[in-house]
Amino acid sequence: MQREMLEIKLSVGLASSAGKVWEVTGNFNGMPDWHPWVESSTLEPAAGGIGRRIVNVGGTAGRRELVERLVYFDSQAREYAYTIIAGPAPFEAYVGRFRVVPLGADRSVFEFVGRFRAAPGQTDAQATERIQTFYEAGFANLARMFGASALVKTTVDSNDG
Repeated sequence: MQREMLEIKLSVGLASSAGKVWEVTGNFNGMPDWHPWVESSTLEPAAGGIGRRIVNVGGTAGRRELVERLVYFDSQAREYAYTIIAGPAPFEAYVGRFRVVPLGADRSVFEFVGRFRAAPGQTDAQATERIQTFYEAGFANLARMFGASALVKTTVDSNDG
């Protein structure tokens, strides 16, 4: 029996235009530019598209390397999605999506939605906590970079499919 899919949503209101936020966050290989726990990102071929090898150094998991693949990119809509295809994680079947939503000339919202399943031997709470703490650190840094117009909002849902 397969475990149920989980979903986590994080968003932060930023005191900067969507265009300026996208310039920093919209580069699939640019996560080290805005996330303090990402030491490096290197583009590489991946089955079915473009991949990246990310080295993370923060959080309770310590130094780890993940291989990810871009699954969707739309610069006009200011969004992209990716999946993790290899590396140590307490979750599986993961797809994460970033989106920058304009709220006028000098305000925007940066959103993250992740769908995943807890890996065998891991609890839903362990899987969710790893993703939540990782992205909360990145969102806090974005708030420092661009000024926050709202605090980080997090919601966690479990879904049957």
